[in-house]
Amino acid sequence: MNNFFQFSVFLIFLLLAGRNSCSQPVLYLDFKDGLVKQNEKIISPEMARYKSDLQLSEFVPGLKDLALDLSENAVLRKPWVLDSTVLPECNEKSSFSVQIWVKTLPYAKQGTPVIGNKKADSEKDKGWLIYTQENSAWALNLSDGKNQFNYIPTVERQAINDGHWHQLVFSINRDIQEARIYFDGRNVAIYNIQGLRGMETNLRTIAGGSDEYWEWGSYGQWNSFNGYIDEVKIWDKAISDEDIIHLYEEFFPYPEDKKSEHIFGQLKVLSWNIWHGGHRFGKSVG
Repeated sequence: MNNFFQFSVFLIFLLLAGRNSCSQPVLYLDFKDGLVKQNEKIISPEMARYKSDLQLSEFVPGLKDLALDLSENAVLRKPWVLDSTVLPECNEKSSFSVQIWVKTLPYAKQGTPVIGNKKADSEKDKGWLIYTQENSAWALNLSDGKNQFNYIPTVERQAINDGHWHQLVFSINRDIQEARIYFDGRNVAIYNIQGLRGMETNLRTIAGGSDEYWEWGSYGQWNSFNGYIDEVKIWDKAISDEDIIHLYEEFFPYPEDKKSEHIFGQLKVLSWNIWHGGHRFGKSVG
């Protein structure tokens, strides 16, 4: 009986370990007090050249601990520079995954980077970037400097400025040349990225903005995200659909009816050519 009990406990441990395997990212930001103090650069009044040198990042209650405040309410809207020493490579052989949770004030204006290693408004340039469109939906750009893949959903389906937390995730699987994109736990797109080479750049990877305008008393505010960010995680592998649902369920229940959408019995693919995108029969309604 004692052996049976020990074996049962061991099985439960293995199941829990498997369920939480995705919880071991190479980078994790939840903006705890210790992390904040460790990364903030304190400048004495005597050494400060600009007023902004004396200001510190602001935080609000987040999903678990604190969230970085980059909203219009923050005095210093300073994006977060990620630790390059732990980030996975972005070459043509490296798989990786990125998660970030975002929230805004209701109807907050959008149109900025959210997280990435490239400049804003530079789709053709090398790198990867999660960003928000001016219509308040989010988007993703992947580029090797020649080839690029863009996921640009509609605002009706995937707006992020409704005052609620939203999980944004993408994964790059180089073994099968596939990119998967997720919104609030749900797999919303799968791209065949055959031919996409490395996305490494000389720019820093920034959460909440881009590596631009960090001089003359500026701290990247020009392109900083208009909202709050939390639970930033990066893995050096492509995590699974189930992993991402579990990550979402850490904070919100995932609808049971949507879980069945991840199970396919049969898939049929059709291909067709639309004359001038349908515009021949009406620019707006063709």
